[in-house]
Amino acid sequence: MMKPVRNSLAVALLALAACGGAKPAPSLGNEAPKPAGDSPLAAGSYACEFVFDGGALGPHHCQVEGSTLTKTSGMEPFTGAITGTASEVHVDGQIGCVEGLSSPCHQAFEVTLTPAGGGVWRGKVTAKGNDQWWINNAQFELGPDGSFGGEGYGGDVEGMN
Repeated sequence: MMKPVRNSLAVALLALAACGGAKPAPSLGNEAPKPAGDSPLAAGSYACEFVFDGGALGPHHCQVEGSTLTKTSGMEPFTGAITGTASEVHVDGQIGCVEGLSSPCHQAFEVTLTPAGGGVWRGKVTAKGNDQWWINNAQFELGPDGSFGGEGYGGDVEGMN
């Protein structure tokens, strides 16, 4: 009588294994990959500035929401898409318009930021299609609020076009 029970148990175990069975527990240190579109930067408020010819144009306010970085103050507001990893952040942006400013509106640029210490990210800006634009080869820095010293210029920009 034991043979039918043993065969039934063996068949049940084989069927369970064929269907995948229980999933193994992740080993320590493994992390699930981030869903596509998530930003490598934490959401929140940041200090940011362009550095041109050795002079910082800031500090100003930047905001990360999802995979978007927005510079909301100063004379060069922009919005950009963020992609990258924990060691390299790419921003594909476009300068907005500030009324009365002679700088071109809606100019596209990109910058790849790398960690510079103290929570600051830094990288060289490349203007897309306009290498004569002042922002081309300028440096952009992004860091924790209060990470850059000095008084900022300009105010919050409302209704950036």
